[in-house]
Amino acid sequence: MSRQLWVALMKRNLDRRFYLLFLCTIIILAFHLYVSFASEPPLTDSLLISISDETGFLGLTENEKHPIELLVEEANQKFQNITEQQSRSLKDAVLEYRRRYRREPPPGFNHWYDAAVGSNTTVIDNFDTIMAAFEPYWAFSAQEIRARVQDLKDAQGWKVYIIKIDNHTQEVSVSHTQDVWASYKYDITMDWIKTFIEFLPSMEIAFTSTDEPRNVVPREELDNAMSRCPDQHRRHVPRRPPVQFEDHAYRKHYEVSTVSCPPKHSSHISNPNPLPSNGLCFVRNITRAQDVCENPKVADLHGGFGPSYSIKILNSLHPLFSRAKLSSYQDLLFPAPDYVSGSYPKYNESQDMPWEQKDNRLYWAGSTTGAEASKDTGWQNWQRERLVQEMNNRRRTVPLLKQNPKHLGRWEPYNGTMKELSQLVDISFTNTAHCDASTCTEMDNTLHFSFLDQPSSAAYENRFVMDIDGNGFTERFYRLLKSNSTVFKMTMFQEWHDDRLVPWVHYVPISLEMKELPETLRFLADTERGREIAKKIGEQGSVWAKMVLREEDLRLAMWRILLEYGRLYDGRRDRERGAECPFVVEGNRQRIRDVAKPP
Repeated sequence: MSRQLWVALMKRNLDRRFYLLFLCTIIILAFHLYVSFASEPPLTDSLLISISDETGFLGLTENEKHPIELLVEEANQKFQNITEQQSRSLKDAVLEYRRRYRREPPPGFNHWYDAAVGSNTTVIDNFDTIMAAFEPYWAFSAQEIRARVQDLKDAQGWKVYIIKIDNHTQEVSVSHTQDVWASYKYDITMDWIKTFIEFLPSMEIAFTSTDEPRNVVPREELDNAMSRCPDQHRRHVPRRPPVQFEDHAYRKHYEVSTVSCPPKHSSHISNPNPLPSNGLCFVRNITRAQDVCENPKVADLHGGFGPSYSIKILNSLHPLFSRAKLSSYQDLLFPAPDYVSGSYPKYNESQDMPWEQKDNRLYWAGSTTGAEASKDTGWQNWQRERLVQEMNNRRRTVPLLKQNPKHLGRWEPYNGTMKELSQLVDISFTNTAHCDASTCTEMDNTLHFSFLDQPSSAAYENRFVMDIDGNGFTERFYRLLKSNSTVFKMTMFQEWHDDRLVPWVHYVPISLEMKELPETLRFLADTERGREIAKKIGEQGSVWAKMVLREEDLRLAMWRILLEYGRLYDGRRDRERGAECPFVVEGNRQRIRDVAKPP
């Protein structure tokens, strides 16, 4: 055999051996990887809760990004769409109004638009929450709207005050104020109205002075109103029984507060399907999270359904304005004067500091408001009491998340304790309120109190600040939002501004159960990526609040609201054929909520 042939054969054998060795190595590595993954407990399908319109929450996903990162990305895209799609001309604003609400804008809309542009208003089109509240009242003629306002005037002693606008004399007056404990509630509103009274018809407007909403209507009556238009040929107002505010003082009232819920909703089901309890869920759709019909747990978890001396509920459709409302109520919304009243502290930039210089903690201090607490009311489960008790209980087991590099960086749950997060928490009560003597004493002995003076500016020393419902909405929200801190907000109340604030862009939404609060705080305060996100939310919230929550914006919102109300109230609507129900398509009313959102 020649030397050349021998060398060629040896090379060929070596190539085969190398190939076999390489193949064996790959097989061995694959086997070890399989064993490694198999040794880890697999994530069950029940924990892989994807984005869901059914629940409005986001749980664990197979993504390597934390659920909060996914929510922030989605929310910022939504916010970008809102800002980019705002109308830039009166013509555009009219077209957008027609698209959203399937009718012409109210008389005087052009003057409102000019004033809004002249005031550098950023949001022109987004008033869907306000408009949806008006929807059932289109079932009535202007004559009947006026008669129902008169009903409210006649029901004296029920904390309803009346503002009267006289277009002929250009005067604004107020009556029925004997039950209003703070005059700013109507003084500020009247001052706003005086600046645009020339563009309004004469009218009377009924307001509730209570923190709580007042008007919830049985579903059958509500469906009937939402599906019909007033009879154009009727020349008289049907007789109605006198207005009756049902007195539910010092009683729980979830059942009477949800009579407007559709029968298929959870509030009418004895054993509703709860949200998955074996995994963390973060708020994705704030509207769904605030839906009291879908969340029967609010009956026990929110003091707004607990006993209170001021719970007087009207169960018929009467146009009554409230500063905030629960989703099942039919109150009309208007901007709360509380936000600009001198009775409460306002944001003072000189008391604030850059985000980086603040303490890396979540701060809240306040009183035990929410409902009237006594022995058997279940006050321990109400929102403020749970917040203080659970966030200060170091032995409490809490669900947290961690990344598993063996599962492609997916986030997995594990049980931690509040002790791990204790350095991130500064949450306490400062005083007891709305409780009988023995319960106040029990609260003092069992809840975490800081009896040191807590000025409003103390919140600005912290990177994270909590805003949580009391008796109703809280007036501190705008002040906190304008600060350089990142706002965590837990609320079940709808307000006029809901369509211009985007959760996860301007603030961090927290659910009523608050199970996700420890992990939300851990991620945003204790990880590099989380701190980047938190700082940006704080910056965006502050900048945006100073642009769209000025007193001028509240005044313009009141103007826009009274244009809508004035059209319903004005007798000219009854005299102009076809103007009673202008969103009729092929003989059927189109519900605002079905057409208000872009497809």
